[in-house]
Amino acid sequence: MAACHNFAGLAAICFLLGAFEASILPCLILVNSRWYRREEQPLRTALWANTFAGVFGEILSYAIGKIDGSLSTWMYIFIIYGSFTALMGFVVAFALPDSTSDAWFLSPELRKGIKWKHIQEAVLDIRYWCLAIFLTAHPIWLFHIEDGFDATPQAAIAMVVQASMTAVTLFVPNLRCFFWVLSSCITLAGAVIVKAVDPVIQPQVSLAGLYLMGFYNVSWAMVLSLQSSNVAGMTKTSFVSVSVGFFYALGNIVGPQFFLDSQAPRYSLGSGAMMCAFAVMAATGIVYYLLCALENKRRDKHSV
Repeated sequence: MAACHNFAGLAAICFLLGAFEASILPCLILVNSRWYRREEQPLRTALWANTFAGVFGEILSYAIGKIDGSLSTWMYIFIIYGSFTALMGFVVAFALPDSTSDAWFLSPELRKGIKWKHIQEAVLDIRYWCLAIFLTAHPIWLFHIEDGFDATPQAAIAMVVQASMTAVTLFVPNLRCFFWVLSSCITLAGAVIVKAVDPVIQPQVSLAGLYLMGFYNVSWAMVLSLQSSNVAGMTKTSFVSVSVGFFYALGNIVGPQFFLDSQAPRYSLGSGAMMCAFAVMAATGIVYYLLCALENKRRDKHSV
C-alpha cells in the first residue's frame, strides 16, 4: 500500500488485502474447534476476537503520527502494521500445527477428507441460518455515528465485558446463548438512546448510550464459540467457518448503504438499520437457543 502512487494501484492492493485477509477468521475458528474443549472456547474466542485493537490501535496510530520522516503517516502505519503481521504469519506457519493430528507432541490421528454430505447437513440445519443472519446483521454497527465522541472508551468497555462474560462461561455452562441475547439487547438499548437523544442538548446521556453499545462484541464472541463447538466433523466445521467470513463480509458491504450523505450528520436511515440489526441479533440468539434445546431433548429421548 505504501508503495502505491495512484488510485488503480491502491484499488488493486486493497483487493488483494481483502482476499488474503478473508482466510484469517475461518482459520482462527478452526484452531478454536480443534485445539480447545467446548468450555474453553468462549474465552479463547474472546481473546482473539477482541476490541483491544480499538484501544491500542488509536494509541499506536497517534505515536506513529509523531514520526518525523519523509513518508506520510498512513504509509508508516501500513509499513509497521504490515511488517508485524507478516512476521506473525511466519511464526504461526512454523510454530503452530494445523491440527492435533499434525502435532509432534501428540499421538497421530487419521486424516479426514471432504465429505459433501456433511456440507449438505450444515446447509439444511436451521441453526446454520441463524448464524448466517446474525453474522450479516452484526457488521452494520461498524458504521454507527459517534457524534464526535472518542470511541476508545467504548472499545475498552467492549474488551472488559467481553472478557468478563466469556470468563463466566468457563465456569458456568449453558450461558452462551443467554449472553448472546443479553448483550444484543443492551447494545440495542444503547443504540436507541443514541438515536433518540440530541448529543448537543444531553451529551452525557448520549455518551452513556454510546458506551452501552460497547456490549456489541460479546454476542460476536459467543456466536463464534458456539459455531466452533456445536459443529462436528472437519468438513462441516471447515464449511461453516468459511461461511462465517462470507456472511460477515456481506454485512460489511450492506451496512454502508444505509448511511446516506444526504442524511448527515444524524443518518436517520442508518440509525434505524443499526437498531434493526441489533434486534435481529437478539432474535437469532433466542431462536438458536430454542433449536438447541429441542435438539438436546430429542437426543436425550432417543438415548434412553
